[in-house]
Amino acid sequence: MKTLLQKIQDDLFLIKGSNKGILGILLYSYNPEFSFLFWYRICNYHYEYNNKYYLLFFRIFYRHTSIKYRYEIPYQCKIQSGL
Repeated sequence: MKTLLQKIQDDLFLIKGSNKGILGILLYSYNPEFSFLFWYRICNYHYEYNNKYYLLFFRIFYRHTSIKYRYEIPYQCKIQSGL
């Protein structure tokens, strides 16, 4: 089972073509696709582990990016890494 950080790094590798760790995540966060996937992964992680308080907080950012970039993927569905 991959951790949250590994899934985010796999998405970064798919979009950018290289994986530079946390610095790459911060530098590439302006990309609409990666920004949406980043907040999706965080919300999905907290949904799976039933962390309701964190989920309420991070869902605000997820909802903002999903409306802004017009993606309609619910955070409850499971998507493998490297979307």
